[in-house]
Amino acid sequence: MTDSVDRSQISSPSTPTHTADNDSTTGTIRHSTYYFEPVVFRVDGVLFKVPKNGFMVTGTMFPDMFSLPIAADVTAQGSSDSNPIDLPVGISQTDFYGFLLVMYPYFGRDHEAMTYEGLVGALKLSTMWEFHQIRQKAISSLSPIMRSRNVVENILLAKQYRVKHWLRDGYLKLVSTENLTIQDLRTPLQLDWETIARLFTTQSYARKGDAGQRVEEYLDTIFEIEFKGTQVEILQFLLALYPIDREPSGYDEWMDALRLSTLWGFDEIRRRAIKALSPIMKNRNTIETILAAKEYQVKEWLTDAYEILATKDSLTEEELRKPFELDWETIARILLVRCQKPETLPKAQHFNHLRPKIRCDSCKITSSGPNSFRKRLQCPYTCKNMQLFDDEENLLEDNAEVVWEKGVVQDVFRHEFTRIVIERGSD
Repeated sequence: MTDSVDRSQISSPSTPTHTADNDSTTGTIRHSTYYFEPVVFRVDGVLFKVPKNGFMVTGTMFPDMFSLPIAADVTAQGSSDSNPIDLPVGISQTDFYGFLLVMYPYFGRDHEAMTYEGLVGALKLSTMWEFHQIRQKAISSLSPIMRSRNVVENILLAKQYRVKHWLRDGYLKLVSTENLTIQDLRTPLQLDWETIARLFTTQSYARKGDAGQRVEEYLDTIFEIEFKGTQVEILQFLLALYPIDREPSGYDEWMDALRLSTLWGFDEIRRRAIKALSPIMKNRNTIETILAAKEYQVKEWLTDAYEILATKDSLTEEELRKPFELDWETIARILLVRCQKPETLPKAQHFNHLRPKIRCDSCKITSSGPNSFRKRLQCPYTCKNMQLFDDEENLLEDNAEVVWEKGVVQDVFRHEFTRIVIERGSD
């Protein structure tokens, strides 16, 4: 495998050629290209020490990062094993190793980058960091490997990393399959329902069309927006980053901006997208909202949607699985929230979230503590007139049922909410 770095794109070494750094007595100078300065990265507790030059590619974040000024008494990050550059959570050793093998083929061992996992890692990081040549090499090397892999897996990879010809080839193979079933598209890997519907629509049109009508023409028509999706997503992201005469508008445009700002770590654009989408999400399918919240780690959307499902008068399995499919763990936890009553919870947990005074105008019960309240009422659901008051006897807006449900949702989904806060922080 040849070196993936375009030498025309590599700047001079970060240590410039100036008199103070050269031997003035012998006239020795440093070569402008082949005098490498190392940089140390740490991934999952493992150190990688590589030449910095390969990362100095115009248009990526690294030249600016390495050129940041530092105080004279401060050691630059990445300059030693004791002060490495820590790559963020979500980047594995396999990802970074595969990326480096494409960037720096290691003497006769470049075949190691040809493993599927290593090349996917190289594709992942080159897409994230905008190393276009490494991305193209990873795609070229992966393409023959993918011919023998699961078609649905290839489509999911193509969607994730925006590789149009993989996507089209995968769709074409599926619509050309005789007796294609939903199970083929959902087991063991799951395509989204919109894609499944479009695939079956393509098959239907192709069978009804004229003998000379090619299935590719139907495919390109039905999936036209998705095949152009990469350019559309980037356009909406740029509109959010550099609003000239307008910002993104509507669900689809703001979702494109959210998708790329999350992928590339533009937190301010991500916050604006979430803020713009939040009122829109209230009018969309609740399951769809949960799936979007999980994908882009938006805690407030998850909390609101879980509470809606927990307080619905009736809820069926079909509602949770069609047309959008929730995973079974989430379904189980939602049902756990719905079925929990005070009698079924440990005593210390009963009214952990009902600290205000409780008064029911119907049952004439007033209580400021959990014990007497638990003795007098079977369950918060039984009393529709229950109200909450603070210490100054001011009526609180939420009734007891809602406050209790909010608390249980927080308890049952605590691990998921905590993971989002750890990985994303507070948006």
